[in-house]
Formats: sequence, C-alpha cells, structure tokens
Amino acid sequence: MTDESPAPVTLRDATPGDRPHLVRFMAALNAFERTLEPNRALGEAAAERHMAYLEDLVARQEGFILIALGPSGPLGFLIAIVGEAPGSFIIPEARRYGYVTDLFVLESARGQGLARALLAEAEGRFRARGLPSLRLSVLAANETAYAAYRRLGFRPMDIEMIKPLDES
Repeated sequence: MTDESPAPVTLRDATPGDRPHLVRFMAALNAFERTLEPNRALGEAAAERHMAYLEDLVARQEGFILIALGPSGPLGFLIAIVGEAPGSFIIPEARRYGYVTDLFVLESARGQGLARALLAEAEGRFRARGLPSLRLSVLAANETAYAAYRRLGFRPMDIEMIKPLDES
C-alpha cells in the first residue's frame, strides 16, 4: 500500500517570466468559457490583449497576479484587484472590496484544492488590507464553479442578466 499525497504546490506573485504561461492559461479559460457563453474571444492574440488589459488594471487598482506552481510547472493563476462601489447607495465602510477578475486551474490539477488555495491567499491579502469582502463573478452556466464557490462561502449578491438583442 502506498500513500500518495498531492504533490506540493507553491503560490507566489507572478513575474514577467510567467507571462507566457498566464497568456496560455487565459486562452484556455476563454476557450472553456466559450462552451458556456458564445461571446468569448478565442486564441492567443485575444488572450494576449486581455492579459495586457488585466495587467494594467492590476497596476492601477492595487491588485496582484498569483501563479500556482507544482513540480512539473505552472498549474493555474488568480488575478485580483481592489474594487470600489460607485455612488453613495453603499455604506462607506463597505465600498472598497477585493475582486477576483479571473481564476484558472489546469484540468489535470483540478479537484486537488488549488482553486481553494488561490482564493484563500487572495482572501488573506485583502483581509490584511482591511477590506470587508471578497467578490468574484461566475458564468451562470458554469454550475461546477458556482457550486464550488458556494462551498467556499461565497453567496449570490447581484444577479446580472443578459438578453441578446439579435434574437427574436
């Protein structure tokens, strides 16, 4: 009988050298989401443009990009920023919050607690900044992710709906 425990995983801030992996992961995330929502742009060029946009957002909005590394290399990433509710309908102490823009784990590494570890790291960083909440969004059709986020303590707050105008 052998005891096969999961291989050790390291979480750290992404470096410029990680960018090719992040772009590849973003392309895979977009391809997966395209199966759920047809408006996702496909390919490396689209992923490259979106990563550039997110890197700018991270720089402007007190964010960070985490990468998860296993013995064989990168396994996933999380991108997070500090968001702020506009207007005055939200009480001042709840206006700023942590926001996960993107989270991806390679299919071969799923089910091992990696997304949970990435989210826990983000939560800890935002808690240390005194932010009152952590938010994320999930495609309504992504039932697996929705269920996982619920198990991790997330609950629905706003429900955004869409009506395509090119359909009768």
